[in-house]
Amino acid sequence: MNASSYECVDYGAPESFFVFVVGNCEEWPDNREEQGDIALYNEYLASGVPPDQVLFLQDKRANYANCNKQLSNFLQRTRPHSTLVFSYGGHGKPTGFCTLKRLWPYREVLHMIENLFQGERVLFLLDCCASGNIASWLCLLYPATTKQYVMLASSPPFVITTDEGEEWILNHRWMLGMRCNDGNLALHQVIECLSDRTALILGDQFTVFMSDGVDDTK
Repeated sequence: MNASSYECVDYGAPESFFVFVVGNCEEWPDNREEQGDIALYNEYLASGVPPDQVLFLQDKRANYANCNKQLSNFLQRTRPHSTLVFSYGGHGKPTGFCTLKRLWPYREVLHMIENLFQGERVLFLLDCCASGNIASWLCLLYPATTKQYVMLASSPPFVITTDEGEEWILNHRWMLGMRCNDGNLALHQVIECLSDRTALILGDQFTVFMSDGVDDTK
């Protein structure tokens, strides 16, 4: 699913995407450049998203203070009708992302996005333990929010995943969706593919949140 096919054609040009990738993944070097967070960063650049709209905080740069500062600055550069892709890979807990130095609470991330992001659609690609629990905080945004949120998480709430199986299953399958059929694979088709593959390799762990108004057929 490339930038030209996500959600609505009117808003789908690569120039309308802002991609924020956090990768605290030194422990998982295998296939990182081909299937992991490094690959995802390069994939969005290759799809035509302007370089100054794709930010990658890798390993030592993925500490709490820097993540907070960089996300705040990044969101303030967004525009109306744009789409934010927020990707996190590494360790996680039911209440937040395990960035270096300290926990980055989900509520802080969502509060910042809700208040500073000037666009309309937010996609979370989350590959860490208990990542599905961010849906609990997403639900609290409604009915006040005017934004559309989609969350794809490799782990359900409160579940600790293992290192067995495909370490980059979420990123890899999402990128395959971006490439498939010239990027014209619908969101629901990518979700089905991710669900099937995750169930096959890791069991029933894949978790999805989709807010009202999201058209998953495009």
